[in-house]
Amino acid sequence: MNKLLLKKSAEELEAILIQYSAVDSEVLALHEALADILSCALKMQVDKSIEWREVPGSRFFSEGNLSSYSDLEDSFAIFRIEITGGESPALRRLKARRP
Repeated sequence: MNKLLLKKSAEELEAILIQYSAVDSEVLALHEALADILSCALKMQVDKSIEWREVPGSRFFSEGNLSSYSDLEDSFAIFRIEITGGESPALRRLKARRP
């Protein structure tokens, strides 16, 4: 796990969450669900990666309306990748094949 990349992704996600929380209660609920894990990431207090399914918030995108915020969804995905250990070799290969 790269703590600097995790912190950077947490900062970016938190900024977007703050921006949209003022106008969307569902974003506010996501922010609250992620508050503890974001706080630890921002303070660089995450010592080991967590399981993909343990990252709170994905249901807000799949079951809620947050997929309409593409920047929020992208930022959440990047944060989730970092908190679960970073890019896997398979993901790096997949990204390398993209035009």
